[in-house]
Amino acid sequence: APASSSAPASASPTATPYAAAPAKATYAGKSNGGGATIAIVVDNGQVIAYVCNGSTIDAWFSGPASSTGKVTLTGKNNATLTASYGVGEMTGDVTAHGTDFNFGVDTVSKSSGAGLYRTTAQVGGSTVKAGWIVLDDGTQIGSIEPDSTSATPSAATAPRLDLATLTATYHSTVLHASPVSSVTGSGF
Repeated sequence: APASSSAPASASPTATPYAAAPAKATYAGKSNGGGATIAIVVDNGQVIAYVCNGSTIDAWFSGPASSTGKVTLTGKNNATLTASYGVGEMTGDVTAHGTDFNFGVDTVSKSSGAGLYRTTAQVGGSTVKAGWIVLDDGTQIGSIEPDSTSATPSAATAPRLDLATLTATYHSTVLHASPVSSVTGSGF
């Protein structure tokens, strides 16, 4: 009997989600099937998440990190995100613009510039909102809402973000992005 009770105990650290969110972590990766990219940043009890496909789908989420091992967030236009904390990863489901994606995203390396970036700016009389997810391999996926104050904002492909200057140019306007960082707490 002692041998059988020790086997499940040794397997539990990798099989069981965290009882609570880590104090600080950044996760990013593609959804299962690759239809969208997800970034989730946890900083001292708060979560900011973003999902986009680099063109027509984008949704922002924010809320408490939860102490139950699971986070449930809602965004504009019936967007929802439910995820569980695991060892070095988060797994879950996200719905944005009527499309469902399931995912398992890993923590990212801060030294690679990987993570989540966003900006809001006035361009031609409209409030523009853009988000970029940078993966460990340097891949960028970003979407921009040309009129984010609209009741039903549409998304388009974001211009490339220069990680050295944290700028991008949209319709001759320089956009200044800010990192959503679990290291510095910026963006929260």
